[in-house]
Amino acid sequence: MTITVKASIIHQIIKEVRQPSPKPPVIRDNLHSNSVQVVKLIRFLDEQLAKNGLAHSHSKSFENNNTLSNIVKEYLFVRESLSFLKFEYVSITSCNFVSSYHSNCLDFSIQPPPEFSELPAVSSAESYQQTKLRRISNLLTRALHYHIYREDMTTGDHLPIIFYNERGKHYLYIALLSLTDNITIDETTGDILDIKHIDASALKIACRIDLDMLMEHSEQFDSENYEPKNYIAWIQRGSSEKIAEYIQNFMPVMFRLDDNTATTKIMKTLNAYLSQSIFNDKSRKEIHSDVLAVLNDKAKHKTLINITEDIDPIISIKAQSVGLDITDETSFKTFRENNGYGATDEDNSNIFAPAKKPLQNFEMFDFVIGGENFIKIHGKQIQLGDKIRINDNDASNPVLEIRLNPDDLLVVQKAFDKAKQYDRNEDTNAD
Repeated sequence: MTITVKASIIHQIIKEVRQPSPKPPVIRDNLHSNSVQVVKLIRFLDEQLAKNGLAHSHSKSFENNNTLSNIVKEYLFVRESLSFLKFEYVSITSCNFVSSYHSNCLDFSIQPPPEFSELPAVSSAESYQQTKLRRISNLLTRALHYHIYREDMTTGDHLPIIFYNERGKHYLYIALLSLTDNITIDETTGDILDIKHIDASALKIACRIDLDMLMEHSEQFDSENYEPKNYIAWIQRGSSEKIAEYIQNFMPVMFRLDDNTATTKIMKTLNAYLSQSIFNDKSRKEIHSDVLAVLNDKAKHKTLINITEDIDPIISIKAQSVGLDITDETSFKTFRENNGYGATDEDNSNIFAPAKKPLQNFEMFDFVIGGENFIKIHGKQIQLGDKIRINDNDASNPVLEIRLNPDDLLVVQKAFDKAKQYDRNEDTNAD
């Protein structure tokens, strides 16, 4: 699919851990002229998004200073009193993006302010649109610089900012990445070249923002009936680490993002609730399975889950179906509030985007029996206590029982026959 790069530039934020005094960001003067290389970077980030996309979110506010949402709203989006620069020329009322200058619909007063060091030759060599997007990138860099320096343990790095169009939609990529030392060979001369390059391990954090959806949210922000979709897609290397607070504040996000922790927490809390509830074992397993199915579906489609709206009803419906009366005092909601989801608890949000990897810990079991000649058993947790049971009537000779259906028996029998074949070979050799 064709990508049209509208503006691309790489600034730099310089910061070391516990740096005593701030250094200004490196604001570069010129946009990239080689769109082929920029498209390669976009493809690289897309690949990382597919592999390491942790979460999706949307903005909490469009009014906070030093935030991406505020900067983009103020300098890129249409407001009633101002027209704005669009990627493709369309009518003002369509609220899309425009690329060419039109004296009747553009006002230079809505251009972002230039850097004090900006030379006239820079903007004169650009289109109106390019100047606008480059100056927006300057403001975004300074805003992120502000948030990075508010935390002692953060570090700076190279900051690619790319505005582009793909499949009729408009996106903004922003990333923090390092360069890796490497060598390569000049294919023409055969010389060994010492280079620095970008690779997957060099990526700290990145996000892709759907600008069309961000604009829609900004316009409908005060509407009570409007429910924003997630338009910020996050990429971060290292699935065990939560998305850094400074980048969440830079957006700013509606819900704090640590989806691995939130996913694990809700499942542990659910299991703790079910273990002390009045449900029998069969109903507990069915509730556990139904909640896992909902979480997996949300994780697959990268959508938010609302515990109150999506999980609590599963428990209520199951209680009704088996004739149990769940009161407010014995509800999962009350249990949560008393066990980690109170107002002062960390990671207490009822709304988050479930992560796929932590769910596997609640779906599967895996254990090994014996020493050198071990037996490894792996399967779905729902089978424990059903098809797989412990018979410990005789404590000195406990038995693990696995119930088979006819199809299972054929599969297992093949493994036994293969083992017996080896036994027969040993008997033959002995004779």
